[in-house]
Amino acid sequence: MSKALQILQAIKARLATVRVADGYETDIGARVYLGREFGNDEQDPVPLSSVHDGSGENKGDMRPHVGTNTWSRSFVIEAFDVCDPDNPLEKAHAMIADVKRAVFKDGGLDGLVMNLRIVGDRALPRGAGAKTVCAQVLGAVEYLEKPTAP
Repeated sequence: MSKALQILQAIKARLATVRVADGYETDIGARVYLGREFGNDEQDPVPLSSVHDGSGENKGDMRPHVGTNTWSRSFVIEAFDVCDPDNPLEKAHAMIADVKRAVFKDGGLDGLVMNLRIVGDRALPRGAGAKTVCAQVLGAVEYLEKPTAP
C-alpha cells in the first residue's frame, strides 16, 4: 500500500468517529468513503462524508543519507447532511467544525505525517428544493516517502 493511501485511510478512520453519541454536532461519520463522488441530489442516504485525494508534490531534494523524499499532498473532505432549508449554513458549519475537530486534532496524524494542516473550508450553496447541504474542508499533509517503498 502506498504511503498516500495510508494517510487517506487514517483520515477516513478519524472521520468515522464523528457521531452525535460521541459528542459531535453531526453524524457524518455514519458512512465514510474514499474518493466517492456525491451530488447534492439526495440519491444517497445522508449523513455521509468522503475523502478525496488531491495532488502530491515533491517538496525537496532526496536525502541521500536516508533515501527519502519530502512530499506534500492535498486532500478534500466533503460532508453531506439534511438541513433546515431556510438556514442551510447552520448544518454546513456544524459539519465543518466536526471535520476540523476530528481530523485535525493533532498536527501529525498520530505520527504518520510531519505536518497536517487546514488549507480552507466552504459551505456549498444548497440547490433550490434540495433538503441536503454540502460542506468541504481542504487539507494538506507533509510526509517522508522512500521511492523504493511509496
